[in-house]
Amino acid sequence: MDASRRLLALGGHDLQALRAAAETRASRPVSLGVSVSLSFTNTIGRCEGENVIGRLPGADPKLSKEWVVYTAHHDHLGRKVGAKPGEDDIYNGAVDNASGVAALLTVARAFSSLSKAPKRTILFASVAAEEQGLLGSQYL
Repeated sequence: MDASRRLLALGGHDLQALRAAAETRASRPVSLGVSVSLSFTNTIGRCEGENVIGRLPGADPKLSKEWVVYTAHHDHLGRKVGAKPGEDDIYNGAVDNASGVAALLTVARAFSSLSKAPKRTILFASVAAEEQGLLGSQYL
């Protein structure tokens, strides 16, 4: 937040004033009058991940060829390399990863508990490498 304030101040703008203006119907784009040049160093590595797939066949002979897909991701980045002492170094993925997979499993359990299977085939996919560019989803 402090970096945003400083960046906007370089162009003569106030963060709070821009926020307040953005919350009105009269809000219009604002040129910040600031240019930024960045450079990054990336390391490319190879690792294996697994997508976990479940399928519930549809009951209707024609409609079973149509699929409904439910998906969530189960990967997690782990810990931040080079964290400062006292800094939280854990990438907390429980909110999106664990809750998404829990919801996926709940939906799968509900469908599999039905007395009659759904007409269409249902695919449940828990995919990997979301944080690395949706690689598991692309593979699926």
